Amino acid sequence: MRIEKKAIADEIRSLISEADFLVLTNYRGLSAAQIGDMRRQLEGVQARFCVVKNRLFNVVAEEMKLGDISEFIKEPTGIVAGIGDVSQVAKALKRFAKENGLPAIKGGVLDGTVLSRIDIEAIADLPSREIILTQLAGLLAEPIRRVGGVMQQKILTLAYAVQAISDNKSKE
Repeated sequence: MRIEKKAIADEIRSLISEADFLVLTNYRGLSAAQIGDMRRQLEGVQARFCVVKNRLFNVVAEEMKLGDISEFIKEPTGIVAGIGDVSQVAKALKRFAKENGLPAIKGGVLDGTVLSRIDIEAIADLPSREIILTQLAGLLAEPIRRVGGVMQQKILTLAYAVQAISDNKSKE
């Protein structure tokens, strides 16, 4: 491999190894200004967009055992590599694609699992991590709240019974 290609392959390898997930896109038809705008939006959700040569990306993907992503590497490929919340990146890509008609999501990789375009679109429809954690906390707190309410009711019943006995004894 030529020195220039090796350097590019090393850059792709570094990009992949630092990322928690990858989303592969077809960027054909986007202008340079639109790509710049998309990059800025993705930076806001801790992701980076990079245009790669398919052949080099395929070699690096095989070396790094990303799974069978060869079906996604047929047309011009742009990699969105990110850390953190994949749903925020998927939402940003979906929103950008809705506004501009592109890029077309091909697929991706998350925790060693190859994802289809449909999977990534489903992730984009999920609520954010913070909302899911809030909902989970609410679900966990509900049974405790109910037990507390039942216990309070039992204590009040016992207090009324003691008061009734006290009132009966004072009448006698």
